[in-house]
Amino acid sequence: MPVQEFSRAIAKISRKVSGLFSGAPSPSPSPLPIRAPVTAKPFAPLLHDAGNSAAAIRILVFADGPGATQTISFDLPLLPARESGKVQLTILSEADFEHLCGADADQRVHDALSQYDPTHVIVSRFGGRGASGIVSGCEKRGQSFVMHLDDNLFEVPEALGPAKFNKYNAPARLARMRLLCERASTVYASTEELARQLGTLGLSTPISAGAMYCAAPCAPVPYAPATPAVIGYMGSSGHARDLEMIVPAIAEALREYPQVRFETFGSIKMPKALQAEFAGRISARPAAGSYREFMSAFQAMAWSVGLAPLEANPFNGCKANTKFIEYTVAGMPCVASDTLVYQSSLAGGRGILASTEQEWRDAIRQLLGNPEMARKMVETAQDDLKTRWSQARLLEQLVDICNLPKSLLDH
Repeated sequence: MPVQEFSRAIAKISRKVSGLFSGAPSPSPSPLPIRAPVTAKPFAPLLHDAGNSAAAIRILVFADGPGATQTISFDLPLLPARESGKVQLTILSEADFEHLCGADADQRVHDALSQYDPTHVIVSRFGGRGASGIVSGCEKRGQSFVMHLDDNLFEVPEALGPAKFNKYNAPARLARMRLLCERASTVYASTEELARQLGTLGLSTPISAGAMYCAAPCAPVPYAPATPAVIGYMGSSGHARDLEMIVPAIAEALREYPQVRFETFGSIKMPKALQAEFAGRISARPAAGSYREFMSAFQAMAWSVGLAPLEANPFNGCKANTKFIEYTVAGMPCVASDTLVYQSSLAGGRGILASTEQEWRDAIRQLLGNPEMARKMVETAQDDLKTRWSQARLLEQLVDICNLPKSLLDH
């Protein structure tokens, strides 16, 4: 390049560069979008004792959502104290905070604490938005909270289905649950095995294991099986693999007893193998709207045999004997997997434990063929409910672990 042309090119570049610092106005950046103010929607409690606003004991539970857990763990054991006006119980769910993000969700939690003014705060299975607001809000009020878990939600397996697996294993949710566990005064685990598994997470918070999870939710009904006899299984869709384990034993019983029917109750789907062979002798009852509705409908079903299979894996190892208690309250003899979850409950003639396919077949055959044995089994199990699995005992546990006033036991 000739020297003259090179000089002209350098001069041109210099003029452009100097223009950047000449003070000439630069193009204005595009304005940031203005975030609309957050609309304060009314809270939609899963449960709220509105008439007990003057109660000396006001318990606010932050829960993951509607379900049996909150009814079993808090609603029912506290019911006598709530009906007498001693306690106001309010349960909010993640749905009240999921439409918000960050500081807005946290402020919404602060609003809830201000509005309901709890004397005690419990966080149950919660892992949604607003978790940090629970921590900061309680700190601001100078009060502690208890973290309650009835499953190891840090280790949810794929066997529960993709929706639950993806939800509970989302990194953000796991981080929020970890935060709540770390900042709680106590982690309240529903079973000893769950407490043991949570203990491997390296939490600095003390973990307290419940001696029981589910108490008898209502007065039991006597054994009065329907005619023709019905074999039944009740459960949610997450228990599909549990039920599949014993399909061959169910099919064998249906072949041996041509009049016997098989029913499911809940969101569990009827196994395809049974649909193919026994289409006219099976039925699937849909899930009930609430736990109380579930128990009311369940007690009217009069099954001759109630099945409680449970696949052996770490997640199921944390389970409680809830199905045994519910079958017993409904007047149904129970056959359950021979695992730690059920071994103590069904011992002493209160049920039948089974491991192999042959043991499941034999147990179902025994109960179908010997109604008198089934009746005695139900009566023995119901006698046990009065002592080991009462609401009074569950309330004592709740008072102890959640540091509630001892006066709640005086009613």
